[in-house]
Amino acid sequence: MSWAVWRRSRPFWGGLLIMVGGLEGVWTTWGGLGLVQFSGLAGATGWLVCAVGLASGGLAWWAPGRRILPGVLALAAAFVSLVMANLGGLFLGFLLLSTGGTMTVTWAPAPYSEEERQRRGSLGDRQVQ
Repeated sequence: MSWAVWRRSRPFWGGLLIMVGGLEGVWTTWGGLGLVQFSGLAGATGWLVCAVGLASGGLAWWAPGRRILPGVLALAAAFVSLVMANLGGLFLGFLLLSTGGTMTVTWAPAPYSEEERQRRGSLGDRQVQ
């Protein structure tokens, strides 16, 4: 399978935004952009948001048919980060997580072409390949 086919067969951009948002949340929480480093509950929440973001983005890529759960998890992590992790990574992590989660939830695979429908036959989507 080529890169273009793989990328189009799953919510690629949504998963990527989710993972970048998770990394940005932990970066601003622990790095503090040179201002202040957070530890304790804020630091732990930053790592938790990062872990949820990486897991959700990876799951969206790995199982595109089950994209709703990772998208909803990313949206939940975005709202948790807004309150618990340094204003959601100075709002950038919040925006990346929420945009990626929304893109993942609303993503739909491209419809089958007429040739693909004929090849699948009467079983349709239920056919195992």
